[in-house]
Amino acid sequence: MCLEKLYKRYKSLGFVVVGISNIAIEDNMSSIRLGYKGGSDYGVLQSTQLLGSRSGRFYCISATWNDRNEPLERGALSEIVERIARLLRV
Repeated sequence: MCLEKLYKRYKSLGFVVVGISNIAIEDNMSSIRLGYKGGSDYGVLQSTQLLGSRSGRFYCISATWNDRNEPLERGALSEIVERIARLLRV
């Protein structure tokens, strides 16, 4: 199902879709990222994503990483969250 069809489907169900991120969509995944909130500060990374499956189910993944003594690598947390999404096979 293409992004436009997914967007129209969720909108027709009464959901407000403010944006869809193409980054989360890959040929081997069956989900779309409907929402994202995250941020960072020295020693803190946070990422929360709302995923919608093609079957109409919703999943939320939230990850926070703290280390007061070291700066953190953003890519590492993003990779972990993406792996979790793949394991869910949403």
